[in-house]
Amino acid sequence: MEATTSLRSHLGVSASVCINQKPVALYKAKTTPAKLSAYIESSSEKEFTVTFTDSRAARTPLGAVLVLDGVECEAYCLDPEAVNKGPVATFIGKRESPSSIRPYKFSKVSLTDDPNLAISDEKILRGIGTIQVKVCRVRVVGSTSSFNSSVYREEGSKILNEQTKKAQISHSTGLGHAKYSVPPMATKVEWIDTTQRPLLVFEFIYRSRTLLELQGIIPYEPKMYAKESETPSPIPTPPRQKRKEEPTEVITIDSNSDDSDEDEDPKAELRRLRSELARLKNLQQVEPSRKKVKPDPDAIILDDD
Repeated sequence: MEATTSLRSHLGVSASVCINQKPVALYKAKTTPAKLSAYIESSSEKEFTVTFTDSRAARTPLGAVLVLDGVECEAYCLDPEAVNKGPVATFIGKRESPSSIRPYKFSKVSLTDDPNLAISDEKILRGIGTIQVKVCRVRVVGSTSSFNSSVYREEGSKILNEQTKKAQISHSTGLGHAKYSVPPMATKVEWIDTTQRPLLVFEFIYRSRTLLELQGIIPYEPKMYAKESETPSPIPTPPRQKRKEEPTEVITIDSNSDDSDEDEDPKAELRRLRSELARLKNLQQVEPSRKKVKPDPDAIILDDD
């Protein structure tokens, strides 16, 4: 089911709030003959606009007054006789000059335990956390192109006494950076109804999502986290340390050594063996006390020839 984004009166007029040019969803809407209200979700530093639409078949001039946090900001006149005006009025921000405007936005609220620093204006304390559009009947008396600055004053981050009931509010309204905007043609009117006793009131009660969930106004939605993979992550292999190269030992083989390979002359090897045998015999004669070794019958006797 698609969420409701507009408060609609039986008189044929409606109002809505847009964030990032998209109408926000309404929660827990209430309707009486003189007032329509609903909760909306606010986000810090997000710019917003408020739209009022007159869908009546037989239209008469109406004045729509925007009230932010209890402070009247600006007014629009919907005159069916005006050529350059349609049945829709959009409040986009506070006009600073004929060519610049500061958009409305949500800001964070600060808390203090010092009553001298906290807001003391009863009008703001009663209205903080609300966006209202007050609809009044008017009588058009003329038009003008003169520039009139809206009355809304930005006081920076609103500071609330932490002991008040309003301390649970986390956001208030404020102004963003100036942007270029062409001013519309102003209309001179006589007010049949006053803002103290308007024909109709649209009220949007804005709160952070966390507060809306805690108050049970919207269902709690757990934050979604990325599901961890069931496959264990491979253990990273530590980088191998480069082994220090040891000097290679080089063995040089003398080709004239007695331990030469089979390429050596066989006669030279025979002479070496005879010389060694003679040396052993001399040792036996020099050391007669040494025990004689019984000759091995399997010994190989070399012929002198």
